[in-house]
Amino acid sequence: VEVYVPVQTAKRRRSGLKISASGDPVQQWLTHAYGLRTVTFCATIAESKAVRSAFLAAGISAEHIDAKTPPDERDAIIARLLSRETLVLCNVGIADIGWDFPALECVQLLVPCKSPVAFWQKIGREQRMYELENKTRAVLLDHSAAMAEHGWPNLSPLWELADREPLQKRQQERFGESAPSDAKPIICNKCGRGSIGMAVCP
Repeated sequence: VEVYVPVQTAKRRRSGLKISASGDPVQQWLTHAYGLRTVTFCATIAESKAVRSAFLAAGISAEHIDAKTPPDERDAIIARLLSRETLVLCNVGIADIGWDFPALECVQLLVPCKSPVAFWQKIGREQRMYELENKTRAVLLDHSAAMAEHGWPNLSPLWELADREPLQKRQQERFGESAPSDAKPIICNKCGRGSIGMAVCP
């Protein structure tokens, strides 16, 4: 997964400071995920509709779904996403759990994802294989820098059945400021791309 994160937001999040999503979702998509089937996770219905409108204003095909979207209309929207008639699907709490869409190529997080479970549910949407198109690319536009708290998308989370140290503490030991240099995520100051165990941005 290619990860793009706002650098200052990641620093604040690693320091335990309160954060909110930052960066222009349309510009980030145009720069790093142009043409990719994308699901954008928003915090509220109003925000989701506003983000959809911003994409449409930029000439990018986008739609919105929420819990009140009728099932037949929802199915039609998903079909348009599959055919690339629609490229960006903005939603609130619909596409994160129990939704199987292997053709998805990009996840855009405009929500804080305070829970590690919520984070991994959402970012797992674009990590499935899609052999019909030989999918080779997945992009995470992490506007809230959730990966700085919950872990690196390309590595398995440190789930434990035993009730020992909190997951966040174990994740920080593995990925945080005190992590070994070959395991610490590095975020490029120029493009915002995250990489792990690399001294130079790929």
